[in-house]
Amino acid sequence: MQKIGNYFAMLCVLATASLLSLPASAAMIDTIPNTTFISCYARFPNPSDLRTIITPTYAISADYEPDDLVLLPEYVGYPVTLSKDIYVREQVAEPLQAMIAEMWDLGLRPSIVSAYRSYPQQQRVWDQWYAEYGERARDISAIPGTSEHQLGTTVDFGSPEHSHRFYTTFYLTSEGRWLAENAHRYGFVLSYPRDAVGGLSTYEYEPWHFRYVGVEFATYLVEKNMTLLQYQHENLAAPCIPARVVPRNVR
Repeated sequence: MQKIGNYFAMLCVLATASLLSLPASAAMIDTIPNTTFISCYARFPNPSDLRTIITPTYAISADYEPDDLVLLPEYVGYPVTLSKDIYVREQVAEPLQAMIAEMWDLGLRPSIVSAYRSYPQQQRVWDQWYAEYGERARDISAIPGTSEHQLGTTVDFGSPEHSHRFYTTFYLTSEGRWLAENAHRYGFVLSYPRDAVGGLSTYEYEPWHFRYVGVEFATYLVEKNMTLLQYQHENLAAPCIPARVVPRNVR
């Protein structure tokens, strides 16, 4: 109850700060008892916690980079990754390798279009989307520091039925259907489902975007019919102060 009370107290303080056009750090954050607040853009995820929440509200530091990244083509082969310089965290590589192997045994041909992205890499991706779509880019791409890809545990899949490109109809491809039904057996869950409970997802439906959270937890989410975001919002860690960051190319 204390954590929930602190969370709602934080929301009230932040709302007040916004109305007064004050930065959150200038509001009376220190009046909330038993809670330590830091800027969301100063967060460094705990490497052992695979459930870290990252959204436009809960960002992480631009300096965060996992220290156990491995080259994915060494596990699944260059034709699968489509690129020779795709990385994931080491603990993700073997489950991903096993899952890809089962899919190939079944005649499926998934590709891995994207995995780990550093903050600067996400900045370049954001710049491209914003140049093409303007403010609508916020529904399509993550502002740097707010992307799950920076964790090194997230993978974007492709299908030859879609020429390995991102379409919301990916779930209708042979690879998409299999992943939706079986990815949890290898520890992967869909981050941004079509019907995120309560509108928790700020992004459009991404049926290709899977995050590794471990077999036990992924199975738990499936059995409870719960999305990752729903779990995260119901089991928040100590809150952080949403920073008023204006990404490049946004004015």
